[in-house]
Amino acid sequence: MRSWRPTYHDHAKGSSVTSTRAQEALDLPATTTQLAGQLGISPAAVSQHLKILKGSALVTGQRRGRLVLYRRTEAATALLATIPPDEDGSATPGRP
Repeated sequence: MRSWRPTYHDHAKGSSVTSTRAQEALDLPATTTQLAGQLGISPAAVSQHLKILKGSALVTGQRRGRLVLYRRTEAATALLATIPPDEDGSATPGRP
């Protein structure tokens, strides 16, 4: 089985709207459970998106006891700044 590793370029092209929403939500450190509540998806789904974002160096995680707090990186902040906002103020990848 061939392993696909997302790159910064893949994210810039908008490979995942949910991953982009997760990056937007990570302005302040948050746990997987907190992000799941904000995004309206399961903690397992959030974990999958965070794994991709960490592999792309777009989020970092810092352990605090039993919790891991995730935060977006400067690269993610710069990337989000290049995406024009939707009518609701959120960024949608791949939008002209």
